[in-house]
Amino acid sequence: MYFLAKLLQAGGIGSLMIGLILGLTGDMAAQYYYFFAGIGIFLVGYVIQRQIEK
Repeated sequence: MYFLAKLLQAGGIGSLMIGLILGLTGDMAAQYYYFFAGIGIFLVGYVIQRQIEK
């Protein structure tokens, strides 16, 4: 389960990076989609990790 949490966190950071690249190329709608999706994915992984550490 810890591996899943870390995988989700890495996926969220990767999504943010994709959003940054898309924003630099001019696709603002996709940038916001990847930005908010990345934050959501990262937070799900963070919550799982916090539950495991308790």
